[in-house]
Amino acid sequence: MVESGGSLRREKGGVLIESLLGILVFLTAILFGTDLIRIAYNAALLKSAVIRAGRWAELGLAESSDLSTTEPGVNSVRKKVIQLSNINVSHDDFSMCEVEKAAPDCSTNTRGDAMRWMYISAKTSLPVFFGYTRIPISAATVIQNEPGFKLTPIEQVSQTELAVKIGGDNKGGKGGNKFTGGMVEIY
Repeated sequence: MVESGGSLRREKGGVLIESLLGILVFLTAILFGTDLIRIAYNAALLKSAVIRAGRWAELGLAESSDLSTTEPGVNSVRKKVIQLSNINVSHDDFSMCEVEKAAPDCSTNTRGDAMRWMYISAKTSLPVFFGYTRIPISAATVIQNEPGFKLTPIEQVSQTELAVKIGGDNKGGKGGNKFTGGMVEIY
């Protein structure tokens, strides 16, 4: 039996439409998966930055320009989180306060005193689907200030003193000394 030209064209047109819809669904799934991977990576990066900035904070290190503010040293820790993660965390989305270890709850930003528990929290939102919507990510950690904690301008601390504070050693390195201690590297 011979098919007419019209039914063959309709069949080809149906296959074309199904193929286009399939490709559209496939590309959407790939874009969605890529966005999810990017969100997961940035969430892990922010968590790592908050933990590393927490170690820096518990040593009492701060920028000298930040010591005379209403919340001394807090903005230095926020800047350290931004520097380590390259994720912009606004002042409103960052909190740091002295807390009881069992019940972290920030009402005011403060660096606290020696041997006190500190809660550090940072959050932001990242665009997905070409900026049509945003997904929030956050990270938090609880740290304890060192026994000899006092706010110290970072500019007044030498690399040798900093290495001793961190508990590292002098490993040398290209372009000068490299002091390491745990996951913290100071060049």
